[in-house]
Parts: sequence; structure tokens; C-alpha cells
Amino acid sequence: MQRDNTANKVALQQGGLASQFQYVAELILKEFEDFYRQFKEIPELAKQAFEEQNHARSLRLSSRRLQLYSISIREFSNYARAEFSELAANEEHWNAVENRYVSLVAGQYAADLAVAYLHSVRRKIYHGEWRVEDYANYRSKYETDEVMTDQLIRFEVTDLLAIETVKKMLKIVDFRVPFEDIERDAERIVRRANHNLNLGARLAEDQLTIEVFLAG
Repeated sequence: MQRDNTANKVALQQGGLASQFQYVAELILKEFEDFYRQFKEIPELAKQAFEEQNHARSLRLSSRRLQLYSISIREFSNYARAEFSELAANEEHWNAVENRYVSLVAGQYAADLAVAYLHSVRRKIYHGEWRVEDYANYRSKYETDEVMTDQLIRFEVTDLLAIETVKKMLKIVDFRVPFEDIERDAERIVRRANHNLNLGARLAEDQLTIEVFLAG
């Protein structure tokens, strides 16, 4: 996305640190919104490619979605270090940016993800470690069991992974084009899962829960 220009830079220099902190907070939010827009658009494009049996494109899109967060964080962090050297040189300034940013995203549907994005940018700029305190208070305020229930469908597996269970998973997504042979596909998935994940041995010790994340 397009960032900063000479006029903005001059105005920021004249406005001092407070103006810079506010501007950086708004800029991070724009970066997050651009990332989140693409993140939401890709599943539908991948689904369409899958329905058209364009599996190479479907896989490329899925791979792109998996990498999107890391790419966005890396590119913006490199930009921020280069353009806002005073902020990048003193991590204590980041608290002022964070306070402004959190007030901007408060109450939004994706507020928890937006804050996680902010913390990822911080770690990248200052080469820091993951800190539980960055998330604990915010998650306890915004995340509820009801939210997770809306995002996940759980399947309990006790003795074996049944073909019928896999068929239920495959039917979660409302494809416009039906499976050519869903029984065959489910059987292949069961066979691959048993082989690759050693499900027999794992289920002999304890039951498993498979969570299907509604990523679309």
C-alpha cells in the first residue's frame, strides 16, 4: 500500500513526537486493515479455484494466505525502522504509539487480531521476544468462549477416524459445485491421516479432538 510522502514527513517533524506517535498508530492500523482485507478475500478466491478444479491456483492462494501476515509485518517493520528512526531507537516511545493504536481499534470486530498485529510489529522493530503480558489483559477483556465457539467446529474421535466424520467436515464449506465422489475423497483422507499422523497408536492412548477452523 502507498505510504508517507514528503509533505507528511515535514508536517510530522514540525509537530514533534506526539504527532509522530499518532501518525504511526494510524499508519499501523491502515497496514493492518490492508492485510485483513486480503486475508478475508483469499478464501473465496481459493474456493472458486478449487471448484473450477484449478488446484494449482487454489494451493498458491492458500500458501499466500499463510504467508501474508509475516510478509506484511516484515515489510512494514523495515519501513518503520527506516522512516521513524527516533521511535525505532527508543522502545519506550512505543507505549505512546500503542496507547493511541488501542484506542483506535477498541470495539472493532477484529480488535484482538489488530492488537496482535501491533505486537508483532513491535517485536520485529525491536527484535524482542513474545511477551505474555502483551496479550493477557487484552484477551481477557475481548475474548470469550462464545467467540471461539463461533469460529470452531469440534469433532471428538475415540476409537478411529471414521469416513462419516470426515464427510461431515468436507460438507462444512458450502461449495457451489458438489464433490465428484465424496465417499472416495473421505476414504483417502482417512487413509492419509492414519498413515501420516499415526492415529491408531495415538487413539490407543487417548481420544482426540479435531478442530475445524472457519477461516473463510
